[in-house]
Amino acid sequence: MKITKFEEIPVIFDVKTLSRILNISATTAYKITKDESFPSFRVGRKILINKAEFLLWLDGRSFIKEKRR
Repeated sequence: MKITKFEEIPVIFDVKTLSRILNISATTAYKITKDESFPSFRVGRKILINKAEFLLWLDGRSFIKEKRR
């Protein structure tokens, strides 16, 4: 199930939810979380993402694309 509304994104979410938000595979979502600039953290073996930090990261990524044009 794809997440299509901002309100549907949980405050803290996992990689499976990240893949649904971005409409990408779980493998690609895990690769993104390995990037040092990506705002994720671990609790045990589970990788979690904070919604507010994720949205800031996402906004920053779109800014980078705009600068490249």
